[in-house]
Amino acid sequence: QTNINLKYSLRSNFMICSLCFNNDGSNIIFSSQQNVYVISTQNGSIIRKFDIPNMQESKENSRSIVVSPDSRYLALGSPNNQIIIYSMQDGQIICIFEGHSDCITSLLFSNDSNNLYSGSFDRTVCIWDLQTMKLIKQIQFGGNNMITSLNKDKFENSFFVGFLNGHIEIFNQFFTNKISEFKLHDKCIFEIS
Repeated sequence: QTNINLKYSLRSNFMICSLCFNNDGSNIIFSSQQNVYVISTQNGSIIRKFDIPNMQESKENSRSIVVSPDSRYLALGSPNNQIIIYSMQDGQIICIFEGHSDCITSLLFSNDSNNLYSGSFDRTVCIWDLQTMKLIKQIQFGGNNMITSLNKDKFENSFFVGFLNGHIEIFNQFFTNKISEFKLHDKCIFEIS
């Protein structure tokens, strides 16, 4: 029998749709309707709070948040269809990407932290260059294939796209070749891990 003890708990007056750990596990990061919180995993204290711009009127929450492998960047899919890139060091906004026309559902950094992949209900995957802070490529998916999840293999040879209709499609690194496609579920794929 294993004993599990509660270390601490955080109370929130808002729905948390996404959270992530930083790379060494010392922080957990999540967002509210107007702020991003960086919390110590040691004691539950708030280490840093970032503002989410232009969110005073929004009732929506961010659905995707992720820290880059080198811990330089925090990417947040804001409810107004923008991707906000923050500096993890000081919480300042480095860049705001615009390119999606609907909810951003998934964010994924490349292993070297140079690229960011974003998936959206607008049926597109965008590849962003974090050195130039520009859009490299936008891949449009047809039909009613609203994108809900993105992931990649350890070596970045294959990228996985999960759809609202239960399908998964597998692509090569730059989405130039579809490797495979299959249906796993009758309903939404929320996360591919």
